[in-house]
Amino acid sequence: MAAGPWCWGTPVALPLLSLLSLLLLSLLLLGGARRLRRGRAGSRVCARGGRALVLTAHPDDEAMFFAPALLGLRSAGAAPAVLCCSAGNYYNQGEIRKKELEQSCCVLGIPASDVTVIDHRDLPDDPAVQWDPQLLATLVLKHIEAKNINLAGVCPDRAEQ
Repeated sequence: MAAGPWCWGTPVALPLLSLLSLLLLSLLLLGGARRLRRGRAGSRVCARGGRALVLTAHPDDEAMFFAPALLGLRSAGAAPAVLCCSAGNYYNQGEIRKKELEQSCCVLGIPASDVTVIDHRDLPDDPAVQWDPQLLATLVLKHIEAKNINLAGVCPDRAEQ
């Protein structure tokens, strides 16, 4: 894939990924939670224990950007999971930040078994490093398949799309 004006490694890429995912999940929740309460057939998947994935760039995004979405998914009957793309090790505090992520998710009602940190050497928490979108997509897809996820937010890899 040719590099364009939008690069995963730019300083705004990860916050934008989080913001776009939050917006998508919020829209899904607004419509989905209402349909669940009304019992529409299309939304019963979550009511029967469907699996929803929230993808974050680093630890603390789950609380800063996704807490309402995660709580809404749980109240709608879904079993949300969190997949974090990096350990947040920019200041050499990755292990601390991973523990904080688990604790934060616990407060949000998400068990540690549903919280995963990719922490791949080619996806460091470093704004100077461009992440490979193909590698990230491959890792996310493997996680979706392994955890039987049936709802996930996706955003385009280019700002103009």
